[in-house]
Amino acid sequence: MKFIPNYIITSKIASYLMRIEAAKEKVLHLLLTVSMLSFSS
Repeated sequence: MKFIPNYIITSKIASYLMRIEAAKEKVLHLLLTVSMLSFSS
């Protein structure tokens, strides 16, 4: 049986997806060291 997804990406979902991608880019460009991360807990 072949998987054929059936879904609709609405403008609201697209907006949320763009926000997620923007947040991921911000995290990727942060210059965090291991010692900085250890203080966050």
